[in-house]
Amino acid sequence: MTEGFATSGSPASEIEALRASADAPGARILDIASQLSLLSATLAANNDLADAVDAQQAVVDVLRAHPSTADGEVAGYRFTLALALHSLAVRLWAAQRNAEALTPARDAVSGYQQAAATPGTANFVQIADLLTELSGELAAHDDLADADADADADADADADADADAVDATAQRASIYLQHADSAHLDAALADLAGLYERAPGLRIMQAIIANADANLLASAIRAHGNEIVSERGVRRGTDGMPHFVCYVSNETLDLLRAQGMAVDIVADVTTARLSRRDVNVQENRFADGSIPTGVGELF
Repeated sequence: MTEGFATSGSPASEIEALRASADAPGARILDIASQLSLLSATLAANNDLADAVDAQQAVVDVLRAHPSTADGEVAGYRFTLALALHSLAVRLWAAQRNAEALTPARDAVSGYQQAAATPGTANFVQIADLLTELSGELAAHDDLADADADADADADADADADADAVDATAQRASIYLQHADSAHLDAALADLAGLYERAPGLRIMQAIIANADANLLASAIRAHGNEIVSERGVRRGTDGMPHFVCYVSNETLDLLRAQGMAVDIVADVTTARLSRRDVNVQENRFADGSIPTGVGELF
């Protein structure tokens, strides 16, 4: 029996019993989620890391299966789910399952952002503080690639963690900006600048990408559509060369060069993203790919 709980049996049986109780008529979902969270914390304290992960995963599953949609409850539900995802990432990191931790960590970043933007949310400072913690945790675990992974996989894991740390800190800055909290915003922007210094591949460039083959150019741009921001499509210059003006990371520019694209960097615009006026660019409307990236050729 796990200390602090009245039920008996293995941790797995306790977890499943609590999971099952969430499907009962009139079940108090937030109470059940709280019990599972406490069970997960107790198991982690007892160094039972595998069961601690399973208990925290159950928290996330129960909350997702029973969303609160009533007026006045949505803000609290979204925050609780984001916090549960954050805790799941922490449990996975503790169990050295870093590759699995990235998905709930990323979902937590989005969840905190969504919670902060939900009408009725008053704890935006708490949310921003949690994003600070999550950003630090992502940065701290950027070297936890699997021991049997090769060097390329290690580098990919490092880049992913750095990118997610940047995203978490950018969302924190965006929250402070939206709520006109200048004192905390300055600190967040300083942290964001530090992360860009640590990961120069993530710095944002205004660049012109060109290739004599317009179809090849358009294909390369489509392949990196989520990493490229532009409101114009492929055009021909006065010399007849098809080109594309965009905002993109150094990391993606290296990939485009490897594909035979000519890259002309116009300016480093990372500092513009760190300004108060432009920090909301981090909430890029193109990020989910829902807006066409404009790869049609114009004559």
